[in-house]
Amino acid sequence: MAGRSLFTSVASYLRSGLDELKKVVWPTREQALQYTLIVVVSVIIVTVMTAALDYGLSQGLQRVISWSQRV
Repeated sequence: MAGRSLFTSVASYLRSGLDELKKVVWPTREQALQYTLIVVVSVIIVTVMTAALDYGLSQGLQRVISWSQRV
């Protein structure tokens, strides 16, 4: 009996998942391309900002280290 109850629960879960997928409004091809472009550009911008911050902090740390070695 426990096995049948588990099967019924899993089947009910999968059925409700499929019902929810039928309610989804999928984006058009143009929208998907536009959203993809926005994500790619955003990632590039954040990457450049992170690289610039990393470079600036490493240069500052190198100056502090070289200054401390002179003292």
